[in-house]
Amino acid sequence: MVNILPILVANKQSILHIMHPADIKAALARQGISLSTLAQELDVSPQAISQTLYRYAQSRSRRIEAAIAAKLELPVEQVFPDRNP
Repeated sequence: MVNILPILVANKQSILHIMHPADIKAALARQGISLSTLAQELDVSPQAISQTLYRYAQSRSRRIEAAIAAKLELPVEQVFPDRNP
């Protein structure tokens, strides 16, 4: 089971359970997928993967988020609920 980090979202008065980037990386690694491999598959830089993974607002990519969620066999809304409410 992947650990999740609860984060309070004040404007919605609810709690989102957001997977920590380290948990996402570990889950990918358990499946034999490195961030570099994922970057090659998506034809993007490893930095683009990291920026999305660590949720740098201006650099996030829905395509990369969807690919990460697909590799984890989870809905994108579960992996990145702060971006996909």
